[in-house]
Amino acid sequence: MRNREPYGFWEISRSAPDAVAVVDVAGREWSAGEMLSRCRQMAGWMKARGLSPGDVVAAALPDSAFLLQLALAALESGLYFAPLDPALTQAEMEFIRNDSGAVLFVDQRAVEGLLEELESISDPGAS
Repeated sequence: MRNREPYGFWEISRSAPDAVAVVDVAGREWSAGEMLSRCRQMAGWMKARGLSPGDVVAAALPDSAFLLQLALAALESGLYFAPLDPALTQAEMEFIRNDSGAVLFVDQRAVEGLLEELESISDPGAS
């Protein structure tokens, strides 16, 4: 799988980094530049964990800016992204995780720890 950037998001984040790109459920506005920075942090975090192009990232999370950032980071890294409905039973999630060959699984319990790890990672694309 080739590394493919979702053109629209990346183009907007470079040409209008201060533009509001996402408003999360709590009302927090994320600029395109902030989204790009977080995506790059997540991509670096995934690479540091040994993920490589073609691997699968599965996530069972409610709709959120975090979920979108995780999906975009996976795409930027050449990874497949498998979003799972958090309302699925544990057995259903386990089946999908195993069937997809997910190398990384992120659920709500993992988010807080992941956010703490991301705070220590600088944006590799920052000047």
